Amino acid sequence: MRLTKAVADAAKYPKGGEGRRVVQWDDAVPGFGLRVYPGGRKSFVLSYRHRTRKRLLTIGPFGALTVQQARVRARKMLVLVTDGIDPAEAKRLRGEQAKTLRVLADEYMGKVKKTCKPSTARGYQQLLDAHILPEFGKLPPGVITEDDVQRFHRRMEDTPYAANRAMFVLSKLLTEAERRGLRPPGSNPCQHVKRYKETALKRHLSSAELARLGKALVDLEAKGKVSPHAAAALRLLLFTGCRLNEILRLRWMDIDFENAVVRVAESKTGERYFPLTPPVREVIDNLPRTLDNPWLIEGQHKGAHLTELRLPWERVCKAAKLADVRIHDMRHTVGSHAASSGLSLLLVGALLGHKQAASTERYAHLSDSPVREAAERVSGAIQAAMEDREAKVVDIK
Repeated sequence: MRLTKAVADAAKYPKGGEGRRVVQWDDAVPGFGLRVYPGGRKSFVLSYRHRTRKRLLTIGPFGALTVQQARVRARKMLVLVTDGIDPAEAKRLRGEQAKTLRVLADEYMGKVKKTCKPSTARGYQQLLDAHILPEFGKLPPGVITEDDVQRFHRRMEDTPYAANRAMFVLSKLLTEAERRGLRPPGSNPCQHVKRYKETALKRHLSSAELARLGKALVDLEAKGKVSPHAAAALRLLLFTGCRLNEILRLRWMDIDFENAVVRVAESKTGERYFPLTPPVREVIDNLPRTLDNPWLIEGQHKGAHLTELRLPWERVCKAAKLADVRIHDMRHTVGSHAASSGLSLLLVGALLGHKQAASTERYAHLSDSPVREAAERVSGAIQAAMEDREAKVVDIK
């Protein structure tokens, strides 16, 4: 029958029709109809076939549109179908193009959290919240120009590292916009913006500084101003050259006392192992342990690990009279001691877990390899320097 207002008003969802699609079709326009939902809601729809796919597109709600208005829209959509255009896809793209960068970022971060490491996702989110979204969050991705991006980058010139990382994340978002058809292919405005030159900070501690650091750690721990777990974490960073999160996220199950190795489950370069050298073993053996806490470096909350060392590190540096030293510089200190003691670059890379050393690690078994000897030599030398005594020399064959 021909759809009219009276027919639409009278249309009802049948009793016992749960799960069925109920549509009152119009005989004036092919595929045009009124769909009735359980509960009484009604919408105008259009059924059509695009290529080999059958589609059912919602035109709009009955009441907001009259029957005649909906019929006119249905006819226009059928013209698009005749021209080879899918009205449902065109509607989706219009909705996508109306999205702001903030909405796109939320959707993109959902994918990042599933495919990237948690630390990577956190870094992306911090850059979005602090820099990108305050600048571009209310704009559709398709209207952001190279001039906009250049101005954004120049305003962050005082923090070149953050500026370059923000550009990296923004470029990822605009590439995603291209993939979704929200920008023309190859139009990413970030690709032509020259990044700032970054100066690598490579500070390492001298033997005298290590001695002051070791004494400060002992004194502050004895006075209760640095917790045993924070002090242990700082010592492990110096004895192993590990990254901060690699130490803070160690679990007791990762310590293989029998084979004298430690497993790092989540490293920047994937899963890796480092030797359980005598200085590292001594730190772990002296750690207080809570039975229901799986983490080696315990935090303040029950069952949690320590999440940051900024305040303990600042106290230690102040007591040791160390200026301009970051936590990451302890890793540089290990690398510097390893290189200055005559170790090869391959061994230094393997010791620090660099990605370039991955091929070496495949056949250099940690329980009986130069890597273990190198680790024992370096950790022993650093421990001796922290205790202000002469190190026992281990020859590397």
